[in-house]
Amino acid sequence: MPSARIRPNSEDSVEAVLKLANEHLIPVTTRGGGTATTGTTSPTEGGWVLDVSGWTNCHIDPVARMAFVQPGVTIASLDRAAAEHGLMYPVDPGSHNHATIGGNIATNAGGMRAAKYGVTRDYVVALEGFLPTGEFVRWGANLKKFSAGFNMRDLWVGSEGSLGVITGAVIKLVKRPETRATCLAVFPSAEAALTCSHDLLLAGHSPSALEFLDAETVGCTFSFWKKRDATALDHLPICLRKWSYQPQPPAILLVELDGSEAAAREQLTELELFIKERTSDWMSAMDEETTELLWKIRRSCSQAMFELGSRKLNEDVVVPFDCQLALINYASILQEEYGLPTPTFGHAADGNFHVHIMYDEANKEASAKAQ
Repeated sequence: MPSARIRPNSEDSVEAVLKLANEHLIPVTTRGGGTATTGTTSPTEGGWVLDVSGWTNCHIDPVARMAFVQPGVTIASLDRAAAEHGLMYPVDPGSHNHATIGGNIATNAGGMRAAKYGVTRDYVVALEGFLPTGEFVRWGANLKKFSAGFNMRDLWVGSEGSLGVITGAVIKLVKRPETRATCLAVFPSAEAALTCSHDLLLAGHSPSALEFLDAETVGCTFSFWKKRDATALDHLPICLRKWSYQPQPPAILLVELDGSEAAAREQLTELELFIKERTSDWMSAMDEETTELLWKIRRSCSQAMFELGSRKLNEDVVVPFDCQLALINYASILQEEYGLPTPTFGHAADGNFHVHIMYDEANKEASAKAQ
């Protein structure tokens, strides 16, 4: 716990707090949504927590295609505001309803669309905030081109609060795709799924998202749904439903395409022909309701991990394309060696996977093995 929680109502307040803290050598931890599993919002050194979660002003400039935001604006609310002008903020972390732009900048968050659209750093045009001394700084400007001086802006992106307090940002927006199309493909093994994703990219397809879920992730998500609704599995897409009653769960690929209506439809037709050659269990959709149904398993799997243990160590690993299967196999080897579940899912299009080490925190032996 901190010795104080401070909720500043102006930039002058932030300046005053930091100058006092600097003078008296008091640690300060900035807190936004508090969703980070990295622990960067936890005051491990004691001192003061500077809570900017209430800083939620957001203004869209549709001509410049920029958003002027305070750090407490959530990713979902930023994207909704952009959508009113036919624009989009493409970075899509799984926690977009709760994660704030300040936290995303501090951690250089990625997400499911990173393969096509990039990560947070690719959209930060300018930053302003305060050094630990309380000195106001501005890095960059709300200009399409700004190449003067050192690029301190990118140094702050991903610095996890260690270089200063972000109080405002200028964010680049892009034209919102007219539509999106999704295909869910089911495979008997991780090897079959990852071989398909490799071949898909090699064939020249450009998905906006390409997500992989291993069998253990799929299995615990089935259990998660069944516990909450006995009929939940009856409402699954038919290509997935039959697998939910088999002893060995499958691996899954989720592919999303976006663009104009005509382009998305053409891409989807090509993708369907490609997928048909590799699995008979698949389903695609372009309407919003069915598309969300296909994405439901991916959006549920993080919370479903707790079917396998009361605690998780969530590792965020990035590997080259030719090492993806090796990583999945290594997680399986660890599971056999230590006897702890290691469900793994993530972004096959850029090699970023979340390996979860699940354990019961009340079990000292399991806790030691997990560490």
